[in-house]
Amino acid sequence: MDLKRVLLFLTCQIVILNGVECQIDSILLQNINYTHQTGTFAPGDIMIAGLFPVHYDHDPFSNLCKYLNEQTVQWIQAMIYTIDQINNRSDILPNITIGYHIRDTCDSASLGILQTISLIPGEIEDGIAQRDHSPPPCSCVNASNLRRPIVAGIIGGKRSRVSIPVASLVSNFNLPQISYASTSPALTDRRRYKSFFRTVPSDIYQAMALVDIMKHFGWNYVSVIAIDDSYGRQGMNELSKQAKLNDICMAAVEYIRDPTDTEAISRILNRIENIAKSKVIILFTTEYDAINVLHQAELRNLTGYVIISTEAWSNSLKFTRFNPEVVGGMIGLSLEGRTDPQFEQYLRTRDFCNNLVNPWFLEMWRSKLIQHDIHVDQVVDQCSISSVYHGNYSDDFYYQTSKAAFVMDAVKALAVAVHNTLKCNSEYCSQAQLNRLDRSRLLSELAKVTFPGESMDHFRFTANHNGRPKYNIVNLQPDPNDQTILRYIQVGSWSDRSLTNGSSLIIDHTKIVWNGNRPWNDIPSSNCSNDCPPGTVRIINSRDVCCWHCRPCSNLSVSNETNAGSCFSCPTFYHPSGNHTTCLPNERVVITYTSVLAISIYAAVIIILLLVSVTWGIFIKYRQTAIVKASNYTISNLLLFSITYCAIVPIIFVFPKSRITCSIALIVFASSLTLTMLSIIVKTKTIARIFGGELGKPNSKKKRYKVFQTAIPLSIFVLQVCICSIAIYFDPIEDHLVAASNNKVHIVCSSKNKIGYMLAFVFIALSNFTCIYLAFKTRKLPENFNEAKYICFTTLIMFCIVVTLIPTFFTTTGPLQDGIAALGCAAFALAVLLCIFSRKIYVMIFKPELNCREQVILSVTNYAFTNCTPRMTPSPSPRRARRRTASRLDVIESSFCNKDFSSSEGDQRLSTASSNHSVTAPDVTTVINSFPT
Repeated sequence: MDLKRVLLFLTCQIVILNGVECQIDSILLQNINYTHQTGTFAPGDIMIAGLFPVHYDHDPFSNLCKYLNEQTVQWIQAMIYTIDQINNRSDILPNITIGYHIRDTCDSASLGILQTISLIPGEIEDGIAQRDHSPPPCSCVNASNLRRPIVAGIIGGKRSRVSIPVASLVSNFNLPQISYASTSPALTDRRRYKSFFRTVPSDIYQAMALVDIMKHFGWNYVSVIAIDDSYGRQGMNELSKQAKLNDICMAAVEYIRDPTDTEAISRILNRIENIAKSKVIILFTTEYDAINVLHQAELRNLTGYVIISTEAWSNSLKFTRFNPEVVGGMIGLSLEGRTDPQFEQYLRTRDFCNNLVNPWFLEMWRSKLIQHDIHVDQVVDQCSISSVYHGNYSDDFYYQTSKAAFVMDAVKALAVAVHNTLKCNSEYCSQAQLNRLDRSRLLSELAKVTFPGESMDHFRFTANHNGRPKYNIVNLQPDPNDQTILRYIQVGSWSDRSLTNGSSLIIDHTKIVWNGNRPWNDIPSSNCSNDCPPGTVRIINSRDVCCWHCRPCSNLSVSNETNAGSCFSCPTFYHPSGNHTTCLPNERVVITYTSVLAISIYAAVIIILLLVSVTWGIFIKYRQTAIVKASNYTISNLLLFSITYCAIVPIIFVFPKSRITCSIALIVFASSLTLTMLSIIVKTKTIARIFGGELGKPNSKKKRYKVFQTAIPLSIFVLQVCICSIAIYFDPIEDHLVAASNNKVHIVCSSKNKIGYMLAFVFIALSNFTCIYLAFKTRKLPENFNEAKYICFTTLIMFCIVVTLIPTFFTTTGPLQDGIAALGCAAFALAVLLCIFSRKIYVMIFKPELNCREQVILSVTNYAFTNCTPRMTPSPSPRRARRRTASRLDVIESSFCNKDFSSSEGDQRLSTASSNHSVTAPDVTTVINSFPT
């Protein structure tokens, strides 16, 4: 024994120096006391065959295997336990005993097919005979002509490379095969493997789950190491399809041909290590292959990577014994399955005496005891297994994984299918039908079988004869109490979307610990290029869709998502934010109540209103004076009212824009200007009619005209308001946004056809031109009697304001447009007020001597005699001219100074004087009598 220990020590030293597998021997259980026992058998009325990879690393020349898998021994124990349970039940095959014949495949496809042939020789012979239409061979095993038990089906194998050739063989004879671990998508082909079933899902779903995990953590540049067999190749193909659909790239795809070739594995890891941006490695391998890869990773001190394991080995305790700096933070998928407390207790009660039906149980413990230099025979003779050996049931054999539940469901499914095929009840099954078991019907019943399962509440196969696609997500992390010990922690789950109403992936980030003991929120990066943040566009390289560069969006476009494929332009009246991640509404430039422009409008309105109030007050006070009477007191009041109306209008332009305010602004703006000009028109027309002698008619006509001179402008004013309102009703004015510079917008009032605007300004234009025409006609009237020259000047100013205001109004927008309209209207009112009334106020306040009837009559008389038209008669002599002037003055003086002199008499004398001097002049009597009393 000492020599053996020395040799083992020397061997380990050589291994360490050459980077070989001394540590693997400490992780895997060596088959030191290998026996030629390759199977176990228990008789029964009907047999269930089992294929399990009890050992690893099969040598086809010596037919020996190097390592023993404790977990597989447990799965065999699960099959035996389940068959014993069924045999003790009365509701499944009540009077039929199920036997089993279990063989070790040594994880070898060739050995697996040989073991299958040895398990079902009778079924093969019967199948060949049926195809050749020859009589079946003798179903005897000896001369006693005893019946050979029928094999109902096969449970296994584990690896897909074993299950595929077995399924190809047994499908020829309609012999059911139910695998508890083979997940290759190739086995979904019902035409080639019509009798194959499995209690686990296909790798198609595992590939989908892996891609969802990578998407969840933002990994799009990963490396993959796969075993070069049907499991690795088919799984890699499905993973590539799903990754391509989700824009995930494979930085490296490496296949392992021989898991014992350490140099080849080292070269693979070296190539992956040289890809600096890929920090995620997916191992699409079996447990034995993964152990060899991770051992080489330990030798290379390959840290800082996230290893993703598949369901084949993600919950194996062997990986908790690796260096935490290498495998810590590993993410894995494990099949969802429940642990059975009764089965767990069953495992703990197995010993060397009551578990002889499982020969690998004894072999497993012999190898463990020999490795610990313990005398095997003495321990075995004691039957019981001390806690010193099993470590308080912490040994791999007692660690119950989900695979045991899938083995149990496979056995139950086959038993229930046989029960239904034989049409058994709760008390009896027909032995005659058992001898003539219809395998086609058995396959049909197996596809429909359902029962309370171990791996799920209600077990049943899917349409493709697969198990339910549901996985647990586990994380290999240090134990909080001892950082040198690793443990598996479930951090989430994944299921096919057809099984859930919400998201198929659920992950609790707070439970995750990454490699290097990094916290859950420090997610490692595995990307060829960094994400393009919002505000940029991703420009993908032509060769690799996962490698790109980021380009900022243009000045007028944005992107609001990470890795945006393109930038999009902002809608009208929106502009990009500073980082081009969102569209912001353009700033609306409006007149606020406290802005400088608004205050200016308030000031202008207040000043004009004060001036109007003062003017109106003075006019009221001096309403009996000659100037006020000569100015036509009624028309002057109307004019002052229109000026007040015009002065108030600018306030409407300060209000916020809306359909109502826009409509009101147009109506009051146009009507105020029109009313003001109509008042001036009536005033000017009245004077023209007076000096034209049209009012020197009977008093009734004069009274009618006085009524009309007020009613006419008000009627036209009302007519304009009504016409504009009707036009706005049929062509509504809306508030619209108009783009301005520097990401600003103006709110303008506009209608579709602008009918209201055209009609409003037609009224303004006609009124203005009429004012100009009448002002020109009356420009030479006596200025002391009437402000003819001032009216003419006023009309010219109004014309200039209107001509300037209208084009400017339509060519500007926003507050400038409103300010122009408001201040233009105020200027219009101020101009009329100052030009028409300032001279009168000056005379009434500072020149009261000119504010008398005599001065007015003198002005009229001077106008009458100095603006007469000579008749076609000889000019008078100078003496006669002096006498004519003297007679005019006598008449005017007598009419102003003689209190007893009636106006009618004075008028008559002035008229007579005028006629006596042979001149053509306005009817002075008419003019004088036209004065307001």
